[in-house]
Amino acid sequence: MKKEKIAEIEAAMDGYLNAMRNGFLDLLATLQEDDKPVEIPVIAEQKPDRLFSAPEAADYLHLSYAYFRRLSKGPDSPPFYDFGTVKRYRESDLDNWAANRKRYVRKQA
Repeated sequence: MKKEKIAEIEAAMDGYLNAMRNGFLDLLATLQEDDKPVEIPVIAEQKPDRLFSAPEAADYLHLSYAYFRRLSKGPDSPPFYDFGTVKRYRESDLDNWAANRKRYVRKQA
């Protein structure tokens, strides 16, 4: 039963990949018909997000650990993953959280 299911999934994936490849080749052929130079897009390799402990997250944000702990207990704390008694902070979440906390100060004349 398992082997049949695996074979069925593999066949579906092969069909999906072939459809994607054929669609891309059709698009490429259409673009080449216009006699325009064709640039093939390069997909940037995404680095996996690191998970930081609280002290590492504080260091990453250039904050003291005590201040980061105080921020983490408030309503506007950075998002985290809770693994029982352990909290982990994803790098991209910390970046977004810090960017959303940006404040502009106007100089008064």
